[in-house]
Amino acid sequence: IPKSAYDDLYQVAMYTDNNAVYYDKEEDTIYIIAHNGSGAFSYEVCWQIVKGEYKTRIIGEPF
Repeated sequence: IPKSAYDDLYQVAMYTDNNAVYYDKEEDTIYIIAHNGSGAFSYEVCWQIVKGEYKTRIIGEPF
C-alpha cells in the first residue's frame, strides 16, 4: 500500500478489535478495513488489493 493511501488519515487505531482483513478467493482480492477516529469524528477506511496490486481506498462512515 503506498504511503499516499494512509498518510492523511487521522486518529489511526491499531487495535485488532478495530481492524479486519478479508480475502475473496474467487476474485483474489484482499480487503483491509480499519475503524479510526473518535466519537462523532469516527470513520472507516478500506484498502483493496487485487491480485497482489493495490487498487484503491474507500473512506466512509462506520456501520
